[in-house]
Formats: sequence, C-alpha cells, structure tokens
Amino acid sequence: MNLGETITFEWLNKPWSILSYKEASDIIIQNKKQFKTCITPNEGFSKEQELFLVNHCKCPVFIVDWPANQKPFYMKQSREDASLVHALDLLMPTIGELCGGSLRESDEQILRNHPKLPQGLEWYLELRKFGGLHTGGFGMGFERYLQLLTGIKI
Repeated sequence: MNLGETITFEWLNKPWSILSYKEASDIIIQNKKQFKTCITPNEGFSKEQELFLVNHCKCPVFIVDWPANQKPFYMKQSREDASLVHALDLLMPTIGELCGGSLRESDEQILRNHPKLPQGLEWYLELRKFGGLHTGGFGMGFERYLQLLTGIKI
C-alpha cells in the first residue's frame, strides 16, 4: 500500500458466507496440514485459521452457533442444542476477526445454573428475576477496523 493509492473493497459487492462453528472447524480440520497450530475443542480459531476461512470462502465470513464452553456465561443458550450459544464472529479479509457479538441470556435459571457464572453477580441475576427485554451486543476492534479501512497489513 502506497501513499495516495486507492483502496478497493471487492468483497463489498459479493455475498458474505455464514458458517456454523462446526462447519468452519470441519474446513480447518480437513486442511490441518496447512496450519502451525491445531484447532482445540476449548479454543476459538487462530488468526491464521481465520484468514484461511476468509480465503477459502473468498469473502467475509460470519461464524455462528458457537460451543457454549468457548463463550462467556451471559450468551444466550440455543434452545435446539444447549451445548451451543447464539454468538457470532465476523471474519474479514487481511485481518481475521473484526467483531464478535451475541444475544444475551435472559432466563434467570439458566444463568444461575451456568457453570461459568462468576461469584458476586447476584445483582445481575436479580435484574432477570422478573423477566426483561431480550438484548444483544457486539464488540469491534477499533484498530482492526482502521486496519481494514486503510489496507494496512500487519
């Protein structure tokens, strides 16, 4: 990238892929000889693996339906499969993960019985005691966003 050079975002005009965590893991496992590190059941993907998935799909990729053991206690449990949560990561060309998000669990009993519930969060559970709004949230790495916009590769 040179000063004054025009940055093009070819991926903006293409459909983006949506893969479940299992589908993405299967792709990584099928191509495991290409990676320095192996995928493990209790961890997410390495940056190397994230970039591989983007290149494999030839577009940005949403990874959805994550294993609950890889995500925080407040992420909403799937009603179809309690081992999964309604969470996503967005993987972008040249940078890998740009942002992650999820729906938030609103069921007090599910939260109360969660094995990862930290001590001292009774106030958090009390907020959900009588129900509440269904909420969600996401976080985006600002530096990664700037890296994407400017075309800087690190």
